[in-house]
Amino acid sequence: MAPSLRALALGTLVLITTASCSTGQVNSVWSDTSRPAAPYRSLVVFGLTSSTKVRQAMEDNFASALESRGVDTHPSHHLIQNSSLRYMTRVRRAIRMSGAKGVVVSHLIAEEAASSAPPPRLSAIPDHYSSLKDYFKRTYRAVCAPDYYAGYRTLRLESNLYDAESEKLVWSGRSRQLDPESEETTIGEVIATLVSQMAADGFLPASTKSGGQFAE
Repeated sequence: MAPSLRALALGTLVLITTASCSTGQVNSVWSDTSRPAAPYRSLVVFGLTSSTKVRQAMEDNFASALESRGVDTHPSHHLIQNSSLRYMTRVRRAIRMSGAKGVVVSHLIAEEAASSAPPPRLSAIPDHYSSLKDYFKRTYRAVCAPDYYAGYRTLRLESNLYDAESEKLVWSGRSRQLDPESEETTIGEVIATLVSQMAADGFLPASTKSGGQFAE
């Protein structure tokens, strides 16, 4: 079941059936060009939100999209409780327990008003994005604040891929603006497009499962 974007109204997260957007396309992408892209075949996924149910739904949707590409995926709600996400030592322990080579961190970004579209490819990112520790701690504090989603107009889904060993960012992508009042596209489809873009950029296996086999 997918979490609803409408459920974020007034800063309250409630799980209902649909989550919608105007299109499922990825709007802007950054990737580490300092080294050749290599596919990650094992990932642990963190959905950052104050709601346990919404977190589970986000992570399970990612797991479905990633596993269809043959990626060994670990939704973090199987490894660490919501209340422990504020402690980076426990987050790192969960990553080690998963045995994953990469870490996906995803959350919904609230925008107060419609903004101009960013370029499809970004050449730079904010300093705190480069380190898993800095990004995770700062983002968790922000999205779990009681007023983070108050008065929002639109949303975007942001997903970041970090190398588990170095804890450095290797890929970041944001969806187009999401319309909470539309019922055209589910959050699972939005996640699937982000996963497809990550694969197209070389950070996931290019093949997908078909009838129990892998097909290009």
